[in-house]
Amino acid sequence: MEKAGLTAEFWDVFARDYWKKQSGVFKGVLPKDLLSGMDVLETFGGYVAHAFAEGPKAPPARRRGGHVRLFVEGRQIGPTEQLKFLPRGDGLSGYIRELNATFDGARVGIILNDIELYNDRLGVLLRELLAPLISRVGIPAKNVESTIFAGDYDVTPFGIHKDDSADVLTLVLEGRKQMLVWPEAYFDEHPERLQQLQAGNEAIPLFQEDATVLVAEPGDVMYWPGSAYHVATSTGGVVATCAIGFWHKANLSEMISELVKDVLSSKLGGGNTVVQNWQPGHVPSELEASTHALRELLNGGEFQAALSKAWTERADRLGFMAYKE
Repeated sequence: MEKAGLTAEFWDVFARDYWKKQSGVFKGVLPKDLLSGMDVLETFGGYVAHAFAEGPKAPPARRRGGHVRLFVEGRQIGPTEQLKFLPRGDGLSGYIRELNATFDGARVGIILNDIELYNDRLGVLLRELLAPLISRVGIPAKNVESTIFAGDYDVTPFGIHKDDSADVLTLVLEGRKQMLVWPEAYFDEHPERLQQLQAGNEAIPLFQEDATVLVAEPGDVMYWPGSAYHVATSTGGVVATCAIGFWHKANLSEMISELVKDVLSSKLGGGNTVVQNWQPGHVPSELEASTHALRELLNGGEFQAALSKAWTERADRLGFMAYKE
């Protein structure tokens, strides 16, 4: 596609010809300096500041989403080593080199989900960027999720995989990103290939020749549909990307029960917590009272009002499920 920028025409063509249909790289549609490696350090720093502010004994924050996974040569590290990843330096490449030295030359990777929780500027930027697409394809049933991938790792730590019902747009912040992509049928209609995937990253050379290769640099946008199997492979050096996943599959009972929990907890107030021993012969009166309160919420319209409010807030966030209050 030509360097048309993210115009209305671009999104029309993308929604019509690519969305849920085929992978692609759109060259030069974003300013190269829109995002940078420093955004990775600032966002990761925001995550660390939040983690230290809460502390192990802090009450749970009114915050949904947000977690980090740290890797050394493909091995996810535990809590005892995470302090070694504290952000430092004046640039992403320098920071990664310092991590390499810390781990005796080993390659490292950082995966940070729900970045809008830790970097307000990026949150605003991503919503502005995606608003034209959301207006054309709608808000996915589960959520929109933003994730930073950064490091000098040679291959995605979890190998060739498919994100069930999640279309992905990827923006390159620094370096050169390469993805290998296969259509769903290539693996799903060949059980022997699915079996070979159990070998992890050692299986990649078996299928590499049949893959579509996507390569993107700062200023480019990369896309693959949720049906596609994919894996990132290194072209050398430090690479940082921001992936935006559109998760379409949702469990309705989980979504509603979560809202019921919040609304009923508010209505019960102090009565929501009991310290009691109950006899097995009948339903405890406290549970009966809670059921009565739930019926009142449903019959009186309070639950419907809460549902409408929750949906309006979610639509305002353009489907990003992570939030803070």
